[in-house]
Amino acid sequence: MIPLYSKMSPTDPSLEYTLPQTPSTPLRQKQTTSTSPLPLIIFSETKAVDLTNRFRKDADAYYVEAKRSTVATMAQIPYWVYGVLVVLGWNEAMLVLFNPLYFTMLLVGLVSAWFIIQLGLVGPLFQISRTVGNEVQRQLSNRLREHFSHPALAEPVRTRPLSDQSENDEIKREVRVKREQF
Repeated sequence: MIPLYSKMSPTDPSLEYTLPQTPSTPLRQKQTTSTSPLPLIIFSETKAVDLTNRFRKDADAYYVEAKRSTVATMAQIPYWVYGVLVVLGWNEAMLVLFNPLYFTMLLVGLVSAWFIIQLGLVGPLFQISRTVGNEVQRQLSNRLREHFSHPALAEPVRTRPLSDQSENDEIKREVRVKREQF
């Protein structure tokens, strides 16, 4: 926008402005013999470059400051949230602490986590987990593709022998009779 507004030249000839012909005005360039009017120069090319550089520097500074203030305000969890978590999770915490099976599993998990951290196996554990997860996803997608790629054939309708139908009719009659009795 700075190069656009560094020079003014109206497109409508009725709006043209001519500066007085004084030798001390630095805003006007030297007169040429052409018939087209010269644009009014607001600031020079070096001043435009200087303004552009200052604008970029200020914009970068404001951006960094806004980002820093956003990170600083978002990093702190309000203290009342911890209270809400304690109140809402109290029954689950008591369940884990007073149930021997859950408490034993909690201790085994904590001891395992401590050993993994102390031995520096967190990175390899994440890599193995990611590899196993990708393999499970690949095999699952292949099996689903296989299953849905072949159309399911409808099984033929099987007819019952006549003896089964007559037995079924007798059972229905007995059920009707019993319903009528109640």
